[in-house]
Amino acid sequence: MTNVRYDGWKALHLFCRGTKLQEHVLVEKLLIIVMRMHEKGEILSWFYTRYSGGGAHLRLRLFRPTETAMRRIRSAGERFLKSMPLMVQEHDEEEWKDNVTPFSVREASAALEYDLAPVVELEYEPEFARYGGVTAMPISERLFQRSSETAAIIISRSVNSRSRRMVPAVSMMVITAARFGVTRDELSSFFAAYADYWSVFLNTKEGKMRYDLQAMDEARTLAGRISMSSLVGSDVPQDEVLEAWSIMVGEAHSRLEDLAMMGKLLVPYTGQPAKTAEDQLEAMRSIAWSHIHMMNNRLGMTPAYEYYLARVAQRLCELSIAVVE
Repeated sequence: MTNVRYDGWKALHLFCRGTKLQEHVLVEKLLIIVMRMHEKGEILSWFYTRYSGGGAHLRLRLFRPTETAMRRIRSAGERFLKSMPLMVQEHDEEEWKDNVTPFSVREASAALEYDLAPVVELEYEPEFARYGGVTAMPISERLFQRSSETAAIIISRSVNSRSRRMVPAVSMMVITAARFGVTRDELSSFFAAYADYWSVFLNTKEGKMRYDLQAMDEARTLAGRISMSSLVGSDVPQDEVLEAWSIMVGEAHSRLEDLAMMGKLLVPYTGQPAKTAEDQLEAMRSIAWSHIHMMNNRLGMTPAYEYYLARVAQRLCELSIAVVE
């Protein structure tokens, strides 16, 4: 580790192919144990992410877990994954192959590379450069855990139906950008840039055009269901999950602003202090971008699907501006 503050992060990589299996492991098995351990103080903080490189797997990150907590979580993961026949995992993945729509969440086809061990324990070092530096990292880490808790709630409400995640996913994308300082007039261009970034993961130009058309239709439908003033204005979202997320993101932004005032917030990737208003805006937008992606990752969204979500958010924000004008 390069920083004493972070000496103690552990990571468990749980190899399981198939989105539904991953979510079953998370929501019905591991996170229950993790949350109990956290309440008892046996884990100081935690969060999870999904990866496909090296074989589809979950990464559960734990900060200074006790030996008992680490042993119990790893044992539970190994016991459950070993009880699942490989053909069950493969069948879970195959279900998506013949239904290629924006709601198709397909896992990578890479071979599993973990020497037949379903759970691997590794060290973990936070991405300081991505989240504003070492001093700013605890703020994002707190949001990582809240993001993981929030994603677990949404997943539990939408098992086997990713279309039911559309409204909360897009809503949280807009909330996050707005609470991190992206103005209402700038939201559409923010999400246009976000979509362009993920467009490289689309297979064909025709596929991109189809997604763009579907995104516009989706945005028109959602415009009648989503109150933009509750996402970007002073109103509070009626949904309690969205309301809680809005508050948490707002608190994180305020704490980052305080660090910036003290000269302790770094512009992501450049590593330079965010001294000017322009620097602070760049830092906040970059951090917001990363948190939006990590929430989508936790919800099981593929890169191609992130493109689609971003286009929906972009069109929704454009429609909102048109109504106001």
